[in-house]
Amino acid sequence: MLILPLFFLFLAEPSVTGEWSIHRSASGNESTQTCHLTQTGAKLTGTCESQKGPVQITGKIEGAKATWTFQTDRDGSPLTIIYKGIVESATKMNGSVTAVEFGVEGEFTATKK
Repeated sequence: MLILPLFFLFLAEPSVTGEWSIHRSASGNESTQTCHLTQTGAKLTGTCESQKGPVQITGKIEGAKATWTFQTDRDGSPLTIIYKGIVESATKMNGSVTAVEFGVEGEFTATKK
């Protein structure tokens, strides 16, 4: 009887809650950003560091897919950043990043600290 509940425990997706170092590459530009993510069920919240200080993120987890968005500005113009990734393990994600208003897309890799 104990084996069955343990089996389902191993099937659970890893939580992304924690501090992540995110390396981005878009249009020939490389950068690293720190995000503090909190997963509550399918809901994703937290903050990501920006040039203007921390910004609030909102997002969701669907199976191994993680998506989050934040709003900031660049040179006084609004800027929406969207991350869409795959959670490979409890400590690794990768996927795409989009700067919506500039129409720039790139890739990211993330490692939990």
